[in-house]
Amino acid sequence: MFKNCVKLSKKEFFLDYLLSIVIELAILFALILLFGLFIDKGKLLGEAKLIGDEMSSPTVGRLIYFIFAFVSAIATLILSSILAKKGKDELAFWLGFTSGILLWQSIGEAAWHYSVGGINFVQLESITSFPLVIMFVLLIVYGAKNKAFDWGVWCTIISFACNWLGHYITIGIYPFIENLINAHTWNVLAGSIGGALVFIYSIFYLLKKGDSKNGRMFASMLTYIALGIISLSIIDG
Repeated sequence: MFKNCVKLSKKEFFLDYLLSIVIELAILFALILLFGLFIDKGKLLGEAKLIGDEMSSPTVGRLIYFIFAFVSAIATLILSSILAKKGKDELAFWLGFTSGILLWQSIGEAAWHYSVGGINFVQLESITSFPLVIMFVLLIVYGAKNKAFDWGVWCTIISFACNWLGHYITIGIYPFIENLINAHTWNVLAGSIGGALVFIYSIFYLLKKGDSKNGRMFASMLTYIALGIISLSIIDG
């Protein structure tokens, strides 16, 4: 399994892998804090009601952040793709990574709070989004097989997917097996196992693809995903 592994220098390991994980976490927490400054501000634009197992809160502040995050996500995605085509892969990585988080915040954390005609937008981590999960996975498979996406777009897709995966592996799948196991046990078990598998793969990827800066940074994002899934399972558990 680990034949033909690359040999990393200490500088490459610390700067391109470990430091990248720290920066990724810093970007995540900064955007979470920014999100927190807006979501409870202003009056309600609609009825606060229970959607699935979460209470909606369609405030003016949340709507403002939804628009800001969505527009910023698209802008940084486009810029990331342009930079990737110009060979500026490191900057493209960071813009793509940030774009994925902003896209999740706008769709997965904000949009579902609002409704049209009394019908709320779908929660991406709920059971109702299962068909979307399948379609998204097929898109990733198609893109990988046909090399349809550039480096910048891939960074955005994986960054967005990691947020979605972390939520869906616990919250979204649980309704399928709720008669077999309680929610707390499932969250901890599924998140820990899922996160551990992603972590193992991230190390494998680092050892196989770590001869390039892109490979080391991408491995760092996979490790970041693993840490996120495990942390979310403990918090939700």
